[in-house]
Amino acid sequence: MTGNKPYVILNHTADLGLLVTGRTIEDVFANAAAALTDLMIGTNAVKQITRRGLDVDGIDRDDLWVNFLREILSLLTSKTYAVKSCQILRMEANQLTAELRGEPYDVVRHVVKTEIKAITYHQAVVRRTRDGWEGKVICDV
Repeated sequence: MTGNKPYVILNHTADLGLLVTGRTIEDVFANAAAALTDLMIGTNAVKQITRRGLDVDGIDRDDLWVNFLREILSLLTSKTYAVKSCQILRMEANQLTAELRGEPYDVVRHVVKTEIKAITYHQAVVRRTRDGWEGKVICDV
């Protein structure tokens, strides 16, 4: 990875691809939540003042990955909640419980830099690597 961020932007025609890494699978999910916020409004603009629970289900790990990212995106696009960080409290093959840390969305401070319209299943995968875990997803921009 480049710099201090645990994700890189992948070139993809008309879309935005993300490759998110982590030491554990839980790290990948948590890093992805922060990555979406960072891309859309910048995590530096978000204060970590409240906590919010999040429960997500999927039919398998890759479906869980997409559904989790869709939930984070939904909070941002509905201007409900801005995520500064995320901790995965419990994870199974097809469900997880997370604690989001951030603040209610502030339209004055949380200005959209990159509009992400949707998280797609195209090339969506979470897998173990030699160095830990990685998750890949293509976002419709």
